[in-house]
Amino acid sequence: MWSIKHSRSFIQPSLIDTVSAWDRHGIGLLTGYSGIYYLSHLWQFSLVQSGYKIHNIDCAIRFDAYAIAEEALKNGISPEDIHDRITVSRCFTPYQILDEVNDIYIQENGLGKKPGLLCFILAPSKQFFDGDVSAEEGRFLLQKLISIFQSFQKKSIPLMIVEKENYNHPAFRTFYAAVQNMARPVFRLKVMEKEMRKFYSIQISSHTTGYASKKSFDQVAEPAPVLAASHIF
Repeated sequence: MWSIKHSRSFIQPSLIDTVSAWDRHGIGLLTGYSGIYYLSHLWQFSLVQSGYKIHNIDCAIRFDAYAIAEEALKNGISPEDIHDRITVSRCFTPYQILDEVNDIYIQENGLGKKPGLLCFILAPSKQFFDGDVSAEEGRFLLQKLISIFQSFQKKSIPLMIVEKENYNHPAFRTFYAAVQNMARPVFRLKVMEKEMRKFYSIQISSHTTGYASKKSFDQVAEPAPVLAASHIF
């Protein structure tokens, strides 16, 4: 039996609804502050309610089943009613990540394709910067991951990449730029005055020919009921 011991604050529905800007025909990117992982769970719950099945590739122990269970309970739904529609694979090395992402690509590009399946990959680059992985090896393997992502994009296979904007590693900038350039759209979550006002704003970038145009997107105006970034992780 599920129960909420420490209920999290309600996030304005418009912030959750931004996922509708992803057409689910290729790569999307959710980036920004640490709240991206919690927001990705709310997106998954919303997409499941629309009839999709979700598979998570969790590369850094970012998947939190309790976040989805809490959201279900807030909406009067038993978590058991949706548990078989959200699955997760955990990967702990770059090679496991590459194998899992490639397996999903082969499945979704072939006879094993599952109708209505959407994939989320959480913090995909972190394991490539592990101390056990040499800098040269990490760069080489990250390039292989980028190549698989490009295959997803080319074949219009839906994949939402959830990755923060900064890692203190020289290879991250190249990786992040490549992902950002292929993603359509890019969602960037920013915390505004997090200690005092405690609200989110989100910005969406739409790719057009030759350049990226940006516009403001749903600034949450009511600070009190909105989850603050410092309360997520």
